[in-house]
Amino acid sequence: MDDSSKTIKESGLIWDDRDQRYKPAYETALRRLETVRFVEEILFDSADEEYTSDKFECAAFQDFLLLMDVDVTGTPTNITVSVEFSAEGDRWFKLMDGPFGSLIYVNAQGDKKECLHEKIFSHWMRVKVVSSGCDANNTFLVSIT
Repeated sequence: MDDSSKTIKESGLIWDDRDQRYKPAYETALRRLETVRFVEEILFDSADEEYTSDKFECAAFQDFLLLMDVDVTGTPTNITVSVEFSAEGDRWFKLMDGPFGSLIYVNAQGDKKECLHEKIFSHWMRVKVVSSGCDANNTFLVSIT
């Protein structure tokens, strides 16, 4: 066996925003995992509420898996979840690919625990949740990771 079989053929440098420096990236090391809690048990209990998460820098990632937990009490009208991306972090665009174009949950569906997979499309990501028809007895309790 010669020394060439010990070298890693696919390598390069990638910018790491956390450490603010270039780091070696090998083909097997490009998968990065991080758990981000966009919405943590937010109770929607009054008419027409809206919640927008903090933005998350996602440029170092290739895919995301959105985990949604929606608990329903009573008969609120509906809740809409939007995944948004931004190149600069200030102008936001709603993801309209596949199921992300219309993530609307109504009370008749009952509690939901779902996950959806998609590619990362830009540098920044956030989640927006908008409810309607809620009051103290008709609520949505939402968590999104």
